[in-house]
Amino acid sequence: MAGVKCNIGGRIRTLYKCCECKRLLDRKSVEVNHKVPVGSLKSYNDLPGFCERLFVEDISLLEVLCKDCHKEETAKQREERNSAAQK
Repeated sequence: MAGVKCNIGGRIRTLYKCCECKRLLDRKSVEVNHKVPVGSLKSYNDLPGFCERLFVEDISLLEVLCKDCHKEETAKQREERNSAAQK
């Protein structure tokens, strides 16, 4: 997840590579994705698992995605979760 230092317009900037589309972007254009979905909080019983997945210590379970790729990944995970719930 380490960024790449670049000299842009005389300023040193850190750019991050989206793991999906491979574009280099500034920190305001990327988000951290949990490879193991955090899930949702639909009841109090969901809280322990939600917190455990949200605050992961193993950074190999995280990846940098641009906002567009993260939105697509989240939608895909939500659709999979909803399909599994209907079965």
